[in-house]
Amino acid sequence: MGQDREFSEDQIKFALRCVQGYRDRWEKLEQENLQADCLKRFAWIEAERHYKETLEALDQTELDRLIDEALQPKPDEEALSEDERAW
Repeated sequence: MGQDREFSEDQIKFALRCVQGYRDRWEKLEQENLQADCLKRFAWIEAERHYKETLEALDQTELDRLIDEALQPKPDEEALSEDERAW
């Protein structure tokens, strides 16, 4: 390059093999990354399924308990009406 001359047949073959090698490696790397992404997605789906089956109800119960506690009047406050609780 920059020598203002033609490439020899061997140089052309070498350049083409290099480009093909880069292309092949790039495609393999993309396939590996896609496979890793799919495995991560499947693991996340499994974790989400496990959470929904086993822990979601417990979390909702705890959240409801915390909300009820927060809505309970403190000794120096008056109780909230049902309309105020719904707000």
